Amino acid sequence: MTAVAKLTFSIPVLGWLLRDLFYGKEDAPFWFGASYVLAWMASVVMFGLPALVTGALGLVPVMFGLILAITWVGKL
Repeated sequence: MTAVAKLTFSIPVLGWLLRDLFYGKEDAPFWFGASYVLAWMASVVMFGLPALVTGALGLVPVMFGLILAITWVGKL
């Protein structure tokens, strides 16, 4: 384990979730995704539209990469 991983895993709540994501059981990614979505919903309830827009803008590169991966399947 590198020093960056040790430092990241030592963060109280986030480190526990990330350690479980990388070294946990096979269903850990699903629970991590559910925790992410619930945290996003809680921030929308607390902060309103700015939290919704910020989260959506953060996911734009992910969706762009997904669209590129789907359309370039047979072309590479």
